[in-house]
Amino acid sequence: MQKKSFLIKFLIISFIGLLVGCSSKIDEVANKKIVVNLRLNENSIDVNISNLSINSDTVVLSFPKTISGTYHYIENKNISSDILAVDSLNSLLLVKQLTSNKYKIIGAKSLKSIRYSLKSSKYNSFNVISKGAYIDKKLAVLNSNILLPVISGNDKRPISINIHKDKLLNNISNQNLQIKNDTTECLSFNNYDEFLNSPIVYSANSSKQILNIDSCSLEVAVHSPNNRISANDIMKIIEPTAKAVLKELHFLKQKKYNLAFIFNDKLDSGLFNIALEHSQSSIYHLFSEPDFSNEKDSLRFVKMIKHYVAHEMFHLFTPLNFKDEKMANILSDDFKMSQHLWLYEGFVEYFSAKILYKNATISEKDFFEFISNKMFESRAIYKSGFKKSLAKYSKYIYKYPENLGTFYSKGAIIAFSLDIHIAKTTNGKYDLFDVLKKIYSTNKVFKSDSLFDNISKIVGGDTKGFINKYIIGMEFPDDSFFQKAGISHEFVFNKSGHYFPVNIIRKNLNRESVFIEYSMKNFSKKTIELAEIDGCPVSLYVFSKIYHQYFKNKRSVKIKYFDGDLIKEGKLETVYWKRWPKPKVWNFTQMRSMNKDQKLVHDKLFSN
Repeated sequence: MQKKSFLIKFLIISFIGLLVGCSSKIDEVANKKIVVNLRLNENSIDVNISNLSINSDTVVLSFPKTISGTYHYIENKNISSDILAVDSLNSLLLVKQLTSNKYKIIGAKSLKSIRYSLKSSKYNSFNVISKGAYIDKKLAVLNSNILLPVISGNDKRPISINIHKDKLLNNISNQNLQIKNDTTECLSFNNYDEFLNSPIVYSANSSKQILNIDSCSLEVAVHSPNNRISANDIMKIIEPTAKAVLKELHFLKQKKYNLAFIFNDKLDSGLFNIALEHSQSSIYHLFSEPDFSNEKDSLRFVKMIKHYVAHEMFHLFTPLNFKDEKMANILSDDFKMSQHLWLYEGFVEYFSAKILYKNATISEKDFFEFISNKMFESRAIYKSGFKKSLAKYSKYIYKYPENLGTFYSKGAIIAFSLDIHIAKTTNGKYDLFDVLKKIYSTNKVFKSDSLFDNISKIVGGDTKGFINKYIIGMEFPDDSFFQKAGISHEFVFNKSGHYFPVNIIRKNLNRESVFIEYSMKNFSKKTIELAEIDGCPVSLYVFSKIYHQYFKNKRSVKIKYFDGDLIKEGKLETVYWKRWPKPKVWNFTQMRSMNKDQKLVHDKLFSN
């Protein structure tokens, strides 16, 4: 018995020792930094991944097919060379391409490094924000999902990235930068997810400004091709916005946040204003630099940029920190979108505007103009017979990405309506954000099918009926619904068929002009090189006063244009087009006289 007992003890101790040995070896690999060297060339990037220590015979490299906030599939079209897997003897291992975004390496236990080159994407807004890696002499925008793949079994390991670049390029996107010399810099990330949420942007025409808001280090960085816009200009505009959002999200305890603004000096149909959120940053691609010497131009830009920043920063709450299990699994091969895009974009679109209004960053007029525009867009779709279930279309957004706009319009109005319903049902105890924070406190990642039930349980009343009718169902709140919050409305005809028949062709960078195509009265077309509109140097923000705008009465604007090297004066006039009837437009206003119940709901929603 004693010998047997001793033998058993010996085997147990030996087995435990083996487990401890294996565990320590696994931990050693797990904590070992993957080292990446990026060499930024004029139109390409060379990538070398080393210090791998793979424990399996095969390893799969997966470039993400989508990332949070994009709602479309991304095919990595930047890889311009074979992916080379090199072993410890400098021999090539077998690499099999499985899909456009996925590769398998055979014999991975002896893998020493992975090497490949990326070509620069075509310059357009989607490529800059998420779908590509763009690089030239003055700008490099390296989206993480394009740069590096997930290496199977190694996504939790820290990553160290050495960036070799031209000395004129300055980083404008990352606060955790270590500068080795004027051509080599280093970035460190705790894991692949942190890296994925950290786009890398370099600019030769840049400026930075840092502001500490409570415990958060907020960095604004600007790429301005003509050095017209500085980070200080942008910081002055967005500081109240950032403070308002971070105050609402104080419970997240955000330590740092970077806002990278990329202005461009190009002009074509592939360029537009667009932004994308990340867990410690957001990136903004803006199609033109505003003319701050022109008050109207400035006002348009300021209003737009405040809302863009509030929206992207409020994404720190959802979906970046509060999300369903499907969204949390976005990098998996079997990822399927949930029914909650109404939350991720509709609620965020509405509530980011509400934050600005509550904190007096925008006026009452601006807020209700925002709501009126969202209502007009939503009702126009609904009245046309194209009725949509937000929950259903959310599930199929990757198949039908053209429906995304519905979540910024109808999704925002339904979130506003649910906000009113909750404040009314709970007698002012909760609003929608209160309810979501209550769920977040216990379930940062929630089961997709449980959210509606949890909201209904907290709020009570006929909340389930509201959700079934307006989010799962296809109905739209009737005209009297908003009176519950002391908000009245009327229909006005503030748009009609008078419009300026112009199309943008291209920008002339040599003399800051824009070529437009203008349809004359007899519908013949004339190309004009436009220099000024109503005394203001032409920019797309000035241009927006005539572009795709419809007016009740006939309008005209004074212009200056080039005729060869001469500058001439003239005017552009609107024409009338009867292709569609004059549309009815909602005009929301706050009631000046409210009953007790209306005031209770209104104060809960909008009092700071």
